[in-house]
Amino acid sequence: MYSVQDLEKNEYFAEILKNTAIENILDPLTGLITRNVFSGYVEELIKKNQEFALCIIDLDNFKMVNDNYGHHIGDLVLIDISETLRKYMGDDGIVARYGGDEFIFTYQKEVSYDAIHKFFEDFYRSKVLRRNLLVGGINIFMTATTGCATYPYDGKNYDDLFAKADKTLYRGKFKGRNCFIIYVEDKHKDIDVKKMISSDLYTIFYNLNNKFENATSELNKFRNSVIYLKSEKKFSTILYVNKNNDLIDLETSINYGKINLSQIMASRNLYSTNATLKLKEIDKDVYLQLKHLNIQSLLIQTIKKRHNIYGYLIMAESRINRLWQPEDEALLFFFSTLIANYFNDTK
Repeated sequence: MYSVQDLEKNEYFAEILKNTAIENILDPLTGLITRNVFSGYVEELIKKNQEFALCIIDLDNFKMVNDNYGHHIGDLVLIDISETLRKYMGDDGIVARYGGDEFIFTYQKEVSYDAIHKFFEDFYRSKVLRRNLLVGGINIFMTATTGCATYPYDGKNYDDLFAKADKTLYRGKFKGRNCFIIYVEDKHKDIDVKKMISSDLYTIFYNLNNKFENATSELNKFRNSVIYLKSEKKFSTILYVNKNNDLIDLETSINYGKINLSQIMASRNLYSTNATLKLKEIDKDVYLQLKHLNIQSLLIQTIKKRHNIYGYLIMAESRINRLWQPEDEALLFFFSTLIANYFNDTK
């Protein structure tokens, strides 16, 4: 919780506190600055033409915490993360609760892309946003996704900056969460947040089915489907393990050699991990093969029709520890079903 002594170091808040009790500018649950007071602070920074970064944080899968453990535990998580954020930022910025499980803060040191990138690498590495929390006797692993934009380079007012930080936040969530994205005009100006939000599973299933069914060859059925999925859901790689245990990139047809998933998939149809190091305990050889390909997280789905197994599909990420979502699992299952039905009818 911010104290009077904390905030009086800042000229803007010192002036406010002359006439306003501190409890009137703090969020009652987390003790962070309220959303409205924070926006006024940002506008003051802009008025003074002071460089800063505006960053939005969204906790990953926070709804599952409330659903599984109750809102009391959810509140304890928010309090813990809020205090960690406040302490970590110190005098380098101001942290506010935006609402629900979202936070917003300023970073007021050097705001070049490289400097901010280094800040966020340290931010995540220091386990501010990627760590186990022991709350109410329950151990919960929490991660978060962050979007960031800078003044004056990305926007000249609060609304512009917020919109661009929000775009990059959704870009990060779309890529699999548990990451940070810094706004870059050439890369992010055409992001359509509404389109990303409204990209429903029915539409994706429908289009994927058409891509698969309308292709005239097995190669194109696989390739066209993968290109569509990578475009729609921003997966890095989709691999196929055939009945001969060949590991094949479905877009490029590159064969990475033999891999045997029998130990990993022995008693399951779906395997999910956001840290391939966990595979080392199950099958060291598979772990080393995937490590060689720089794969950090993966989903594996058996391609199966009745009792016939035609291989495996793997969604793989090499750049981030992607937090796989239920819709990712549903997509992989649907794609595997298309392939299984095709093989069952033709082979």
